[in-house]
Amino acid sequence: MEPHLKKIPTHLIKGTSKGKPAQVKALSEIMQKTGKNLHPVIIIEVKENEYQVIAHDLIWQAAKAAKLDFTWCLIISSSEKNQILMELGEKTSIIDPGITDLDSLSVAQLKELAKSQGIKGYSKLKRAELLQLLS
Repeated sequence: MEPHLKKIPTHLIKGTSKGKPAQVKALSEIMQKTGKNLHPVIIIEVKENEYQVIAHDLIWQAAKAAKLDFTWCLIISSSEKNQILMELGEKTSIIDPGITDLDSLSVAQLKELAKSQGIKGYSKLKRAELLQLLS
């Protein structure tokens, strides 16, 4: 999936409340005047009509505080999520928390995992080699 910019109903987006109240208030006042967020929130689609903030959580908080009906968002894929989090210096959750071991992953999933970790040369490896590399 290519990242794409889209207006998403603000109430469909979930995030965390990390921003300082003064920052949220200042940004929300600007958004109330303009009627929109000028900087997109980076999100992933968790399931149909449910989105999770990946970056720019402060913008999302301000959009909520400003009671914007829609928030401009950049929707990205899960593999892009890991790259963005790494670039922001945050920990990534590459493996689904429900997966207890790598043996339950398909070869395609193991290759995607290797790719998301920045491992070179993974595409030609066999399953056993991928498991050894990722363990």
